[in-house]
Amino acid sequence: SGTSNAADVVPELAIADVLPVSTRSRLRSRCAENESLAKLELNTDRYPWETSWELLDRQQKIILSGPPEGSNYARENRYLGHICLEKGKRYTLKMYDLQGDGICCGWGDGSFKISVDGSNAVQSDDSDFKVKQYSFRVSATAKPTNSPSSTTEPDEIFVEAVVVGAGWAGISTARDLQNSGYTSLLILEANDYVGGRSKSNNSDGTINVPPVDLSSNNVPIEMGSEWLYQSGRPESQYSYLRGGGYLSKVNTNRYSDESLALGKCGANPLTSFYWQTGSSPGQSQLLNNTKVNGLESNPWRSYNSFKSSCSSSHEQCKQAYFNSRSLSSLQRQYLNLIIDSCGGINSSARIDELPADDTFTPDYKISNKHYMSPQGVGFGNTAAAVAEQLKDKIRLNSKVIEINTSSTPGKVIVTYEVANSGSQVRVIANSVAVTVSLNVLKANNINFVPQLPSWKQDAINGMGMGVMNKCVFVWDDQAVAQLFPKKFWIELISNQDSTSGRWTTFLNPSAQKGKPTLVGWVAGKDAMRMEDQTDDEVKAEMVSNLKLMFPDIREPDRVVITRWGKEPNILGAYSHHTIGRDFRDDSSALGNPVGRIIFAGEATAGYWEATTVGAWATGQRAAREMKQYLTADNVVKRSSSPETVVVEEFDESDLSQPGPHSNGIQGYLSQDDPIRK
Repeated sequence: SGTSNAADVVPELAIADVLPVSTRSRLRSRCAENESLAKLELNTDRYPWETSWELLDRQQKIILSGPPEGSNYARENRYLGHICLEKGKRYTLKMYDLQGDGICCGWGDGSFKISVDGSNAVQSDDSDFKVKQYSFRVSATAKPTNSPSSTTEPDEIFVEAVVVGAGWAGISTARDLQNSGYTSLLILEANDYVGGRSKSNNSDGTINVPPVDLSSNNVPIEMGSEWLYQSGRPESQYSYLRGGGYLSKVNTNRYSDESLALGKCGANPLTSFYWQTGSSPGQSQLLNNTKVNGLESNPWRSYNSFKSSCSSSHEQCKQAYFNSRSLSSLQRQYLNLIIDSCGGINSSARIDELPADDTFTPDYKISNKHYMSPQGVGFGNTAAAVAEQLKDKIRLNSKVIEINTSSTPGKVIVTYEVANSGSQVRVIANSVAVTVSLNVLKANNINFVPQLPSWKQDAINGMGMGVMNKCVFVWDDQAVAQLFPKKFWIELISNQDSTSGRWTTFLNPSAQKGKPTLVGWVAGKDAMRMEDQTDDEVKAEMVSNLKLMFPDIREPDRVVITRWGKEPNILGAYSHHTIGRDFRDDSSALGNPVGRIIFAGEATAGYWEATTVGAWATGQRAAREMKQYLTADNVVKRSSSPETVVVEEFDESDLSQPGPHSNGIQGYLSQDDPIRK
């Protein structure tokens, strides 16, 4: 784009990339000890009068904005400026485009960038928007950068321990190591957030932000896990979160409706069932308790007895049951719904892959768990809060591509790729904990040198990991909540086999969110199908089904749609049982170390697969297993002999069977001096 008069606007800072070190040092010296220097760079497109922006602090107070009132930016121009921002604080850049087509790239190469002490904090993209928000935190440990090359990644890093993945298993591993004095630690996370499959989408558009840094009336939407399972163990995830004050806004009454919300499959006091009678709005019937209890007996309990002798999948067993019984349309579709909802969603599996003689039954209950996504909280946000103690150890956008234990005796060489630059970095460590998802291992996204032993690869290949997705609607109008029943679950019994699991199961957390909210769930083949649809197509299908039950329901004000199967660094939802395999044997094998390579994550949790409590516990186990090597290799003598590793056994009596379910640079940014917040 043209920049003919850029030098006139910002004569000294016109070419920021070659800004003299002396100039940067002089600017930085004007920031206080507890502040970092932030550089703001705006490149306008060919329609700059559509562009404006605001920089807000944690309290959403505007500390900078532009352009100046009554003026516009110049066409295809560059504007620079500096500001001192307090270390350890979170800020939000809010961009506006009047036309709604963004600032790149159809009408010029516009962009906005914020860097802090030489490191990139915000970089706009080429998406269309009318309003777009970018949240960033100024590191509490940010150090001045005194040379142009110091912002680049080093070729090699030497640490004691590496943790691959910053989900709950990785956070648990790293926290345990750090608390035990192993401070030479690096956590490599391929995504641009911590938390893994605990992922909170917040009202301001941010992902996984500590609740203290968000508005108290923030309405988090959980794209992944939503419930925390309770255990009395002193080192359990629940005990840690409660003891650390992370559950102060969470209802931890184990007998509350929230705790019982996952309930049991089929008829229960917290679920309403509707029977589809046509295809137009309002063409469904709310079933009374007598009718639902009758369906509970036949076909649900009848099928449960039948499937006990099945050695095939639920799909095959169900078809055999249908062929041997004379069922009404309602009975047939009720059973379809139960299998899709209680089987598919609970396991994330396709029902043609799920063993019929295992998993759920009519008496299958889940208790002692707590809803982690009320207003002002969020499970992913909580993960980010816990990870704050590790923030100087975490490298986001760092995808591990190889783990090598053969080239240097007594060492593990972990190679990762930096997402933004594509550069590769080698980390030389004493041990590594791998906490990536089962499907990432299945996809061979990490090259192990030498190859993993056959017993480990057999476990990886033999286990299953499926896809479960959500479509979440939120309304600003409180009156919308009056349209649907005050039950946690709303189930639509479809009138066709092919649509029985397609946006027919809904969670209603409206009371917890403070806004009318419905969460649609799909799993297995229906989840994979919707991942190829557009957002508008997904939204239309869910609206259509909701209108069958609530004809007056209107378009939502906020929509969040997940596609976990297409998340490249996760590739699915959670692990599940497969036909002809012993899941606990496979899970145990998956969790066994291969020399200095330690494995953790929900798929290695055995009885507690598919839960964050399981992931957390395997992280603790991984830390214990790593300490053998860290103690033996450490220069500082910690004890006369390596620590004995004690593998924690899960006590099934603890829990029921788990389930998933500044006016100077305002505007033109042309000032040479940084502005203090």
